[in-house]
Amino acid sequence: MGLLDELAVEAERRRAAAAAEVDQAAERDRIWREVTLPGMAALADYLKQLSETLGLVEHRPRFAYPLDGYGDVHAEVEPSYRLTNEPRGHQHTIQFEFGANVVSEACPSMAVSGISRVKAIAGLLQQKGLSGQLDPKYNDNREVIEARFQARGKFPMKLEVFAEQQADGVQFRMNNLDGFGASQRRYRGDQLNAELFDALGRFLARETLRFGGETLADPVRQKLQAKVARDRELRDWSERIEEQ
Repeated sequence: MGLLDELAVEAERRRAAAAAEVDQAAERDRIWREVTLPGMAALADYLKQLSETLGLVEHRPRFAYPLDGYGDVHAEVEPSYRLTNEPRGHQHTIQFEFGANVVSEACPSMAVSGISRVKAIAGLLQQKGLSGQLDPKYNDNREVIEARFQARGKFPMKLEVFAEQQADGVQFRMNNLDGFGASQRRYRGDQLNAELFDALGRFLARETLRFGGETLADPVRQKLQAKVARDRELRDWSERIEEQ
């Protein structure tokens, strides 16, 4: 193959690649206009109805989140919901926010001794925006050497759904919704349908604490629980050695 032939082949390859990019962009634009945008609008309408209904009936479900090193934190939903719907040209953001009050009397009452251990439990609760230190005893340096802990306070819960024309899929970003901390899911635009909305609604109403994820099989869960127990035991021994 001569030089001109090689150049012609390369030119054709580039033309084909450019045409493919144009086709992909056109298909992405079509999906955005015909699938994702209507799906996001339908989701916003659903969440608006959900927030109004839950607020009207003053739905106050109780649930519990495990907090490693302390135990289960029991909480009750505060039925005051805030929905923000922001469609902006090439992107669309929906935020659904509410809060939960800790049901302190249902939470473990834990007696803790040792400066390091007291600080560790206090810090653990503070990381989640909670408090709960009671009956502290001090040494001569005004350091807490003994205390009882029983979680109290409140924490925010938030769902943010974000779609962007140039991105693949719709992001569901969650804070304190399937446990303490942040998590996220991703769905295609054509998955924004009544079935998904109903599952999401039950999740936000706390009928279930799982959404869009598979439950761990029992053997896997048992291994994870055993690892957590070993880590906790090692941490306790380290703190005891430090205090000697």
